[in-house]
Amino acid sequence: DGDRVVGFSSVTRNPTSWARHIAELSVIVGPDARHHGFGLRLTEEAFRAAEDLAVMRMMARMTLDQAGAIDLFRGLGFVPMAILPDQVIDQDGKRYDLLMMHQDIEHFAETLKHLDAE
Repeated sequence: DGDRVVGFSSVTRNPTSWARHIAELSVIVGPDARHHGFGLRLTEEAFRAAEDLAVMRMMARMTLDQAGAIDLFRGLGFVPMAILPDQVIDQDGKRYDLLMMHQDIEHFAETLKHLDAE
């Protein structure tokens, strides 16, 4: 937004040989830019990048209180894998459970086709 970054996404591959097909997806959108579709667009672009990198599965992590992010990822076909209790701690010392979700890239291609048709 002008000279201000309102969000970003990244795809980080696992460097170990036995997990090189898995990448972690991170999507961050600033509070004042949420609910405008930026998270979805950033996620789409990240998945396109992951396809180019031959990633087969994307992982995403978020705290259980991030309802908007959970809804976005569920809507894109991500499924929950695990909940890690008290895995995250904020600056005030409050603890949060961490939700881990995943989706195989081959399924996301179908999701992208559906989204592009809308």
